[in-house]
Order: sequence, then structure tokens, then C-alpha cells
Amino acid sequence: MISTTNRVIKNIIILLQILNITFAVDYMIITTSSLKESALKISDIYSNSTAPYYLDVEIALVDTMANSINNFLNNKINNDLDLKYLLIIGDEIDIPSPTKSVSCGDGQDEYPSDDFYTSLNQSNPPRLATGRIPTSDLDKAVLYTEKLKKYIEQPSVGSWKNKILLISDDEIKSNTSIQSEIQHTIYSDSIYQSISSATFTKTLYGPMYEAEYNGSDRRLPGLTQDIITYLNDGAALINYIGHGDPETWSAEHIIDKDRDINLIDIPDTKLPIWIAGTCYFGRYDNVESMSEALLLETNGAISIVGATRSISKAINKKFLENFYNDLITHIEDGEGILRLGDLFINSKNHLFNAHQSNFHYTSNCDGGYLYDILGDPAIPLPFPNLNNNILSFNENISLLNTYSIEPNNDLNEYQFLQILDEDVTIDLNYEQNGEFANYTFSYSPSIIYENEFLGSTCYIPPLDLVSNEYIKFKFYTETDEIKETTYSDEIAIVSSEMQTDNDNYGPTIDFTQNNLYMTSNSVVSQGGTINVILSDPLGINTSESIGHSSKYWFNDELSYNQINSEDCDFIESCNDIICNIKIPADLINENILYVESWDNANNMAIDSLSINIITDSNQFLIFNVLNFPNPFSDRTFFTYQIDNESNTIVDSIVNIYSQSGELIVTLDNSSSGNFIAIEWDGTDASSNLLPNGTYIYAIDVIYGDKNESKIGAISLIR
Repeated sequence: MISTTNRVIKNIIILLQILNITFAVDYMIITTSSLKESALKISDIYSNSTAPYYLDVEIALVDTMANSINNFLNNKINNDLDLKYLLIIGDEIDIPSPTKSVSCGDGQDEYPSDDFYTSLNQSNPPRLATGRIPTSDLDKAVLYTEKLKKYIEQPSVGSWKNKILLISDDEIKSNTSIQSEIQHTIYSDSIYQSISSATFTKTLYGPMYEAEYNGSDRRLPGLTQDIITYLNDGAALINYIGHGDPETWSAEHIIDKDRDINLIDIPDTKLPIWIAGTCYFGRYDNVESMSEALLLETNGAISIVGATRSISKAINKKFLENFYNDLITHIEDGEGILRLGDLFINSKNHLFNAHQSNFHYTSNCDGGYLYDILGDPAIPLPFPNLNNNILSFNENISLLNTYSIEPNNDLNEYQFLQILDEDVTIDLNYEQNGEFANYTFSYSPSIIYENEFLGSTCYIPPLDLVSNEYIKFKFYTETDEIKETTYSDEIAIVSSEMQTDNDNYGPTIDFTQNNLYMTSNSVVSQGGTINVILSDPLGINTSESIGHSSKYWFNDELSYNQINSEDCDFIESCNDIICNIKIPADLINENILYVESWDNANNMAIDSLSINIITDSNQFLIFNVLNFPNPFSDRTFFTYQIDNESNTIVDSIVNIYSQSGELIVTLDNSSSGNFIAIEWDGTDASSNLLPNGTYIYAIDVIYGDKNESKIGAISLIR
């Protein structure tokens, strides 16, 4: 009913427009008749939203306009002071961008920019924050609107809303001086310094990674993998500074459209905004770009800010400085919501107002007009506001003491605590003008502890921090209506009160799957997951310090995997955690899983589990078939385990036969769980006691259209 009503309203709006009857509008959508459905869906999102997300939206169809788009928009802007955002739905064929004639090193060229639809002339910045959904395919346009609807109306609760990934390429490129290339990391470091305290910022810089070579091709596979891993966990924003083109980041192919795009699969409601200060990343005309694929074909992005053509480092630096200065100001001091288009157009205005004499907005080859938004310009940013009153921090802490983390909001709502190691820096040495130079930059410190919880939790500082001078806390809380964050200054470590409470034992280690405890010779599927529960009164060491972090390996310790804090969840306070261990895809048949874990007093424990790995996850197996006791006198139990059916009713039939093959009794059982036990008292079908002797039993297990049988012998001795 709501959707039908809105469609009627939108048709009335279009009719009023034709009759030159104006009304207050916040958001203008321009599209074609063939793409009108996607425009209506976006209009529905905002017109059905409650404050502060609500916007008045008007839709205009280019194929019914009496005037040009420029004249139409100019009249709207002059007559409606509330209008802030413009969305164009259609590719360069449907609605071509106005172009600016530019003389660059390679000669004359025409540079496109949707800015020119709303600027007074091509030497002035735009008056509306403009975005574009660059497709003529209605299905793709509607797919984007569905992502947008989930992002706004059904956002996932979590600290991802305050998470930023800062990425730069490394300092090596052919025919370019290293002091020039290193600017990418320097500019990223500048952003990090301004936003890191109030956000969960992760730095992924090229100089932090070892390169690999295939002939003359230079690659940074570790950086690529980390980017994809962090992205797939969800983030509010990802920022890249470096070289690139429409399909690739940097000469090292840090992110490559053909190679990596299918590996990026972010939950619908945790999609990031991509900001790429690289040439051509925002280009959509006459190319099949990575940006278009991220926006329209995958769960990769909710919106993208990039340049349509080549852009200089100077322009990019100034644009990003303004963008992040406004963002951190909003986080620290702002109220209400902030939309992507607000930051976008303010950054362009900064370029124009502060640097008119240098033509930073209108310079021929790399003007600020080259930045565009692919996606919705009115999208509300998910960042919380800073509130230093939601959590009180100690001035110092003692190792192995238990500290309660109790927010001052008294709400049993989502909370997220992150504890960070000391600040980390890297020195880059390079040659500049014939002399050696040095630049020191910061990168995000390692995470000592992370915990998502409701209400309150606790924290036990591990002995590993004895060499630390300090640690830092970051805290995020979220209710239905409020998102807030805070952070601590440096909290000093005091080691004089260290107590081990005479605890000389390491953690207990239990193995589970599907919420059931596993025993030796359990069957698991190839590529499946085993959950490991680690418990200790002094808590589990999650500081990831060298030698004391939890780890696992299969069969031998030649190659082990560290269990990182992001792989684990706390079960009860800070004493019990459950961690996920992925079964390698190349293991099969009999294997042994080993787990090593340390408590916060650095007591270690190792446990192991023998497993049978099967290749077909749909295979139905019964295993560990036992009859106990055997021989028996009064009663016995037929027991077995089943794989992958722990929450499903399974029918079991046990037929008992004499040695001549005569059926004596049938035992029926229906139950759930992966351990089945069926009792037999040694009587026949008429409840008569059977004589001593050896009998044959056959167990048939039935589930749907699957069945499996096992045969054995049992002796009765009274």
C-alpha cells in the first residue's frame, strides 16, 4: 500500500513540474523513463524514512523535459533553497556528462564532469552534491537500490560503522623519483594522524609489505590479502592513495578487477564507501571499470568517490584534507547525521575558496571537478559521535588484575571494546636531491584485546604487557537511535601488583561443532569449521605476543596458524572464548588437530583431536559404532555417532538375529543429536528372555532419502 501511494505521489510531482508548479525539494533525481522504477525506489527509501533520514525527493525524466538539464536545474536551484543533492541514474549514453575542453601534455581533450550541470560556469564549483548510478540496465540499477535500502533501513549493529581502512601503494614505480612516490604514504599518514584517535582505523601501506616477483612483475600479495580480509569484515570507509587506472590499483596490482573482484563479498549492511585518490578510479564512461563492478555487480561498495581522469597529488591531498577534517569535526562536535554529499561538496568548495589564485578547482588537467560520486550522494554516513562520558578509564592498570568495563549509559545494549598496543612507527629511508633523507610515519598498532558484548564485561591485562609503558582503549556503544564512541589517553602499565593466584595450569581446551562437544575420531567435512573453546580463571592471552598467542596445526608443527583475536568471540566475560578453526581444503581422511593456548599468566596447554575428514559435505555417515557392554548379562547399548545431522531427527532400526538368520527382535529409535544410544535388555519380540549365545545385529540409520547400515556380533551371558 505504501509503495502504491508513493508512486501516485511521484506521478503528481511530475505533473506539477510540467505545470511549472514548484515546491520545496531536498533531493533531485534525474533519469530516463526506462530507469524510472529505480528512481522511485530511492525516493521511497527517503520519503518513508523518519527524521533525520527523511528527504523530500523529486524525480525528473530527461525524455519529458521541455528545457535542457542545465536550465532545468538552474531554475530549481534558484527557486528552491532546500535543494542539496542531485542523483543521475543512467550511463554516459543515457545522460552524457558536460565536458570541459582541456589542454594537457598529450594535447587537447574533453574532460567530463557532472559538476557542470549545477555550476554557474565551468570555472566555479557545483551548487549541488551530485552522484550518478552509471548504468542503463534497469536490473542493475534496481539491485543497487536494494543494497541502499538495506544499508539505510536494516544496518547491522557493530563497530564497523566507525572503521576506516587507509591504504597506500609502496614507493617504487618506474621512471619516478622515490621522494615523489613516498608522498602517497605521507599523505595517508596525515589522514591517520587526524582521525585515528576517534575511529577504528587500520593502516595498510605498501612499504609495510614484502614484494614478490614473477619475472619483472612486482606484486604485494600480502597487502592484497589483508585488504580483502578486512573489507569482508565490513567497514564504513576505505581510502586509497596511490597510482591506478579504471581496473587496477598501482603497478603492483594491489587490487585488480579481474583477479580480486569476486573475492570481495561484504555483508549487505556493512558496505563501505570507497575513496580512491588515484587517477581514473571514478571513470565510468567507455570503460568497464572496477568502480562500476563494485557498485553494481558485487557486494563491494555502497558508494564511491574517485576521479574521472588523471588527478595530481596536490589536488588529491587538499581534497582529502578537507574531507577528513570535516568528518572528524562532525564525529567530535556534530549532531544529527552527515551525508556523503555534504563532505563531498564542502571539499570542492574548499578547493575553490581557499585556492582561487592557483585554480585548484579549475586547473586544466586535474581540477577538482574531476571528482565524482558513483552512487547515492545523500547516503547518511554511519559514523558515531564522540562522547567522553560513556566510559571512565583508569589512569593506570596492574597486570593480571581483573577490571570491570561498565559503560555509564546503564544500557544492556551492544558494546565494543578494543585495547591497543603502544604506537608503532616505521622509518623510510630514501635519496632526495643526491642526499639521503628519512621519513617516519605511524601505522595502526596491534590489537591486544577485542570484545563485543552486551551491558558490561571485564579485562585482565596479561603478563606480556610487562615491557609496555602504556596501552590505549577505544570503546563504541550503540542503541537503536544513538551511536557513540570514546577513547582513552595513554594508560600506564603498573606491574608491581602482579599476582598469579598460584595458578600453574594452562587453559582447558574443548572442541565443538554445531554446539556439540567432539570426541576423537569425529567426522568433519573438508573445508568445514571446528570451534575451539578456551577457558581459564586468569583469562586467555589474546595479546598476540610472540610465543604466547594461541595457535593450531594439523599433524605436525612445521606449519602452524595463529589464532587471532578477530577469529574469536567471548563466551562469558573475559575467561572463556570460542575460536573458529577452518579445516584446510587439501586435508582428507585421518588427521590430528593440535591446539596450543596460553593464559594471561603465560601458563600453556596443548590438546589434540583426531578427526576423519570427508570430501562430500552432504555425505551421510555413521561412525564409532559400538556395543557396550559386550558380552552382557542384563542390558546393553548400541551406540554410534552421525555427521552433519546434529539438529535433525534421525530414525534408527536395530534388528537382532540368531546365528541361523532368524529375526528375533526389532528396536526402533527416533532422536536428534550426533550421539545415539539404543538400549536392549536381551529379550525377544514377546519380551521372553533369550538363552546365552552369540547373536548378530544390524543397525540401519535413515534420514530422508539417505540410509546407512552397520553389522556386528554380540554375546549374551547370564
